[in-house]
Amino acid sequence: MPPSAWLTPDEIPEATICLPLVIPNDEGIIAAVTGALVPLLYSSSWEQFGTVTPAAMAAAMQTMFGSLFTDNCGDFQVIERYLFAHIEAVNVNGGGIAIGNNTVPYNTVNYAESSPKVTLASNVFTVDPGRWHIEAWHLIVGGSNCRMDSQWAGTNAPANNYGMTQRNVGLRTPFQMSMEVDVTDQNTLYFNLNAQAASALLGFGERINQGGNSEAYGQVSFLRLGDLP
Repeated sequence: MPPSAWLTPDEIPEATICLPLVIPNDEGIIAAVTGALVPLLYSSSWEQFGTVTPAAMAAAMQTMFGSLFTDNCGDFQVIERYLFAHIEAVNVNGGGIAIGNNTVPYNTVNYAESSPKVTLASNVFTVDPGRWHIEAWHLIVGGSNCRMDSQWAGTNAPANNYGMTQRNVGLRTPFQMSMEVDVTDQNTLYFNLNAQAASALLGFGERINQGGNSEAYGQVSFLRLGDLP
């Protein structure tokens, strides 16, 4: 098991080193290896020991993680990665979630490609053909009785992913969805959150009715694992 927190150093060197990982060409193994690095991207995973702050260390790790999918290290195949998120500044509300079906909003794009194979417009992703590993994380603040779905559309569209239902949830509820899909034709994808007005039981005899007074935050990571065979 990884430590509850890594210790920060006194400085982050400007010099870098490229360490290629020769990973078995299996989408599940690739996802496991890259996913193991994700905790390093968050300041909560770092404890200040040296002069570098946890926030600065997390930012450096995010740069490292991005280079994993955009930089070439010798003659190795590079995985393409695209990251989209909905984030807000302090004291700014997130994306509003009303009662019923909601297309999850995104306001931040992070990738280096000039001709990306995933694009975003009006909260809908356009995904080019290929083999993809997609991870979606969302946090609903003030929501109760919510369901998260993936919604694909287009020729030979992948199957939609249902079943991410959270009932009787509290004030902050995380949703996570992971999928490996073969996209044979260019398709569109969006993530749907269905919120209901039913009260949520917190486990302490207290009932809340947040209904549509909810906010959504989150991010989606697209890993293109290669062309289809």
